[in-house]
Amino acid sequence: MSAAAGGTSWASSEATQGAFSGRNARIAFVRHVGRDYRIYKISANGTGERRVTDHDGHEPAWSPNGKRLAYSHLHGNGSGPDDGFEIYKIRASGRGRVRLTDGAYHDSFDPTWAPNGKKIAFYGYDGADYELYKINADGTGRVRLTDNTTNDYGPAWSPNGEKIAYFRYVSGDFEIYKINADGTGRVRLTHNSENDRNPTWSADGQKIAFDISPGTDREIYKMNANGSARVRLTDNSENDSNATWSPNGKKIAFQAYDGGDYEIYKMNPNGTNRVRITDNTWDDTFPDWGATSRQ
Repeated sequence: MSAAAGGTSWASSEATQGAFSGRNARIAFVRHVGRDYRIYKISANGTGERRVTDHDGHEPAWSPNGKRLAYSHLHGNGSGPDDGFEIYKIRASGRGRVRLTDGAYHDSFDPTWAPNGKKIAFYGYDGADYELYKINADGTGRVRLTDNTTNDYGPAWSPNGEKIAYFRYVSGDFEIYKINADGTGRVRLTHNSENDRNPTWSADGQKIAFDISPGTDREIYKMNANGSARVRLTDNSENDSNATWSPNGKKIAFQAYDGGDYEIYKMNPNGTNRVRITDNTWDDTFPDWGATSRQ
């Protein structure tokens, strides 16, 4: 049963309860093994890897206090009337899974927590296109944030809780936008003929990292929160994408294709000192860096 339909409310427990130290910071990510997608967590130095889910999981997002992860999960096998992707949350220990959404079209993806832990934004299908929504952290109070005839994806909540960045399909390519947390005040941040996707805010809210497809590969860029001063951070013949800032703003983690599979890397915010975090024969993708509790 969906928490929106009567599950236990944990909203108050998701709020940040003091800063966690850097040594407790963890990166959650998705590992693709065969036909299975599992969520893992690992220290930023590559040690202490641990599996969180024993079921299909995508696009993990840490709660502000690091006690839980929200993620999208394929409910059923995709062929039944109730099958599709919905938003769930789970304790960082891998216990206590709770379903948060139960949409009419069963397609909800890419959750992101509000900084106070009381709301979760995501994008979902409304029968015609993909739009942004938000819910309470217990799954109640679903509110639609965007309403147009194009597709909106990849919400990212700003550190002060006032803005949500996202990307949308416009005139043949993807561009980065931001809106107020109530859905008003839409502002376009990028203007080019390339695909700009996957925005993520720096810890101080002054920068947004994102990825661009300037040709056949994808690279990571950053810009000011108003869309100015675009800077390229990666430059190689492989795909670098899905950036996530460290809680202290001193590093950026991302996924990179190394010629055989995707692995998780980190670098300085200026693009220097690229370091590989995971190293195996499987695809490791969708990193999210959180200041986590000891679980």
